[in-house]
Amino acid sequence: MSESDFSRRHFLAACVSGVLAGCVGGDSPSNASGAQPISADQQWPTVGYDTANTRAASATGSVARPTVDWRQSIGADVREPIVAGNTVFVPQSDGLLALEGDTGRNQWQFTVSGTVTSPAVHGDTVYVGIAGGDAAIVALDRHTGDRRWSIDRAEIGQVTAGPTVTNGGHTLLTGTTTEQIVSIKTTDGTRNWQRSVFGPVTAALGVAAEYIVATTNAGEVYGFTADGSGLWRTSLSGGCDVPPVITTRNVFVVDTESVCYALDPVTGSQQWKSYQTALQSDGMVVGNGSIYAVSDQQVRAITTDSGSTAWKETFDHTIEAAPLLVGSTLLLGSGPTLVALDAGGGKSLAGVRFDIRNWTHQLGRRIGPAMTVGNERLYVPVMVDSGEMELVALHWQ
Repeated sequence: MSESDFSRRHFLAACVSGVLAGCVGGDSPSNASGAQPISADQQWPTVGYDTANTRAASATGSVARPTVDWRQSIGADVREPIVAGNTVFVPQSDGLLALEGDTGRNQWQFTVSGTVTSPAVHGDTVYVGIAGGDAAIVALDRHTGDRRWSIDRAEIGQVTAGPTVTNGGHTLLTGTTTEQIVSIKTTDGTRNWQRSVFGPVTAALGVAAEYIVATTNAGEVYGFTADGSGLWRTSLSGGCDVPPVITTRNVFVVDTESVCYALDPVTGSQQWKSYQTALQSDGMVVGNGSIYAVSDQQVRAITTDSGSTAWKETFDHTIEAAPLLVGSTLLLGSGPTLVALDAGGGKSLAGVRFDIRNWTHQLGRRIGPAMTVGNERLYVPVMVDSGEMELVALHWQ
């Protein structure tokens, strides 16, 4: 048996055994139907929902139209919120805001010099990356916001994308603008290892089983093992600032030339590539055998096995952020409107597609950045008429 075959079997076995929820069934179709709310214990603890960056939350069937539960002002410049327990963590331009998930009340606020990333939450600790400040990574007490430890920017460089917790909560992984991949002990912030890459790392890393995938602005994609050993390196046509998505069979990446690639997770070899016009850089959704990507006023379902377009839907307004998948429902924001689509593309007759839109919700002037789910709620950042941002919590009863 070759080293590649051994690695592949090890990778698949680890995925099937449930090492990462985001890796298991990443390309598997849904087999349920009917309107079901998400689970009360559903969480969104890291950028992209899971460490594989699938943006596909666990649920069965489609989801019904939720009702607005509360709205809370969150400032003017925010990123993707994170949900852990009954807390929603909202990254702001100068810190991190923690809100009660069921009421929207302020729990605590951490202020820092620089721009914070969306955090990663594990156990009682919140890990935040920082760009433009003295610190690069800060670990905070989840319940109080008190600082536990930090790493200076001079040590590893700026962190502009959310870090990733792995290895059962013992390891924090991040990329930096100084062309480094860094593995950090979550207990005290000391480093396990540090590897150089070609180009700044500005997107979250992808992690599945014992594999780490990193992309750079220079258009390089790297595969590493958990101990930092290099597996492979692949060059793209353009730079990459979209988080890679990992499934049992593929690594999906998009470059700045709007080319979507499927790579082998063990060897990095290209399986297919597909040109897609002006793709949104916040991320893509992978689930139900499709890649869901947005471009201007359109969402497309791209098949994971070949890269062909299965269906597309056009809207009246620009889609400002990545969509998310909840069961068999694809949720996205088009201008002021929250739209729920049948992730299967509805029905088709004589080349005409219909019954693709399940329901809509008018929420404000513009929806975005990316929305998240947790605690039977959908959390949507919305710009209102004043130009300020509000977080809108919609509840599935």
